[in-house]
Amino acid sequence: MLMRRFFAEHSISGPDAPPLALPLQRYRETRTNLGRLTLRGVRQSPDGMGLAVSVTTENGDPATLTFLVEADAPYRMRGVRVEVGQ
Repeated sequence: MLMRRFFAEHSISGPDAPPLALPLQRYRETRTNLGRLTLRGVRQSPDGMGLAVSVTTENGDPATLTFLVEADAPYRMRGVRVEVGQ
Protein backbone atom coordinates (compact mmCIF):
# COMPACT_ATOMS: atom_id res chain seq x y z
CA MET A 1 0.00 0.00 0.00
CA LEU A 2 1.27 3.45 -0.89
CA MET A 3 0.51 5.07 2.46
CA ARG A 4 2.23 2.25 4.37
CA ARG A 5 5.38 2.92 2.36
CA PHE A 6 5.07 6.68 2.86
CA PHE A 7 4.80 6.37 6.65
CA ALA A 8 7.60 3.79 6.78
CA GLU A 9 9.98 6.02 4.80
CA HIS A 10 9.05 9.50 6.08
CA SER A 11 7.99 9.13 9.73
CA ILE A 12 10.18 9.06 12.81
CA SER A 13 11.31 5.64 13.94
CA GLY A 14 12.78 4.23 17.09
CA PRO A 15 11.66 2.89 20.45
CA ASP A 16 9.50 5.95 21.25
CA ALA A 17 7.78 6.06 17.84
CA PRO A 18 4.28 4.62 17.48
CA PRO A 19 3.98 1.31 15.60
CA LEU A 20 3.37 1.74 11.86
CA ALA A 21 -0.20 0.44 12.20
CA LEU A 22 -1.22 3.44 14.35
CA PRO A 23 -0.53 6.27 11.85
CA LEU A 24 -2.08 4.14 9.10
CA GLN A 25 -5.24 3.70 11.16
CA ARG A 26 -5.38 7.44 11.92
CA TYR A 27 -4.88 8.25 8.22
CA ARG A 28 -7.78 5.99 7.23
CA GLU A 29 -10.06 7.46 9.90
CA THR A 30 -9.20 11.02 8.89
CA ARG A 31 -9.74 10.23 5.20
CA THR A 32 -13.13 8.68 5.99
CA ASN A 33 -14.20 11.63 8.19
CA LEU A 34 -13.00 14.49 5.96
CA GLY A 35 -13.35 13.00 2.47
CA ARG A 36 -11.67 14.67 -0.47
CA LEU A 37 -9.71 17.78 0.53
CA THR A 38 -9.28 20.97 -1.49
CA LEU A 39 -6.09 22.92 -0.81
CA ARG A 40 -6.54 26.57 0.26
CA GLY A 41 -3.03 27.44 1.42
CA VAL A 42 0.22 26.42 3.11
CA ARG A 43 2.18 28.30 5.77
CA GLN A 44 4.68 27.57 8.51
CA SER A 45 2.97 26.29 11.64
CA PRO A 46 2.68 28.82 14.48
CA ASP A 47 5.21 26.88 16.59
CA GLY A 48 7.68 26.78 13.67
CA MET A 49 7.92 22.99 13.83
CA GLY A 50 6.13 22.13 10.61
CA LEU A 51 3.65 23.16 7.97
CA ALA A 52 0.02 24.19 8.45
CA VAL A 53 -2.07 23.26 5.42
CA SER A 54 -5.46 24.96 5.07
CA VAL A 55 -8.05 22.86 3.26
CA THR A 56 -11.76 22.59 2.63
CA THR A 57 -13.30 19.19 3.40
CA GLU A 58 -15.59 17.33 1.05
CA ASN A 59 -18.55 18.70 3.09
CA GLY A 60 -17.34 22.29 2.65
CA ASP A 61 -15.94 22.73 6.15
CA PRO A 62 -12.63 24.58 6.61
CA ALA A 63 -9.87 22.54 8.23
CA THR A 64 -6.18 22.81 9.05
CA LEU A 65 -3.76 19.89 8.89
CA THR A 66 -0.51 20.67 10.70
CA PHE A 67 2.36 18.40 9.70
CA LEU A 68 4.89 18.27 12.55
CA VAL A 69 8.45 17.47 11.44
CA GLU A 70 11.83 16.93 13.04
CA ALA A 71 13.87 20.08 13.64
CA ASP A 72 16.93 18.62 11.87
CA ALA A 73 17.57 16.66 8.68
CA PRO A 74 16.20 14.35 7.43
CA TYR A 75 13.04 16.23 8.65
CA ARG A 76 10.89 13.15 9.13
CA MET A 77 7.28 13.53 10.15
CA ARG A 78 6.55 13.42 13.88
CA GLY A 79 2.78 13.62 13.52
CA VAL A 80 -0.24 15.36 12.01
CA ARG A 81 -2.67 17.54 13.92
CA VAL A 82 -6.14 17.94 12.36
CA GLU A 83 -8.45 20.84 13.28
CA VAL A 84 -11.85 21.07 11.59
CA GLY A 85 -13.58 24.43 11.60
CA GLN A 86 -10.29 26.35 11.52
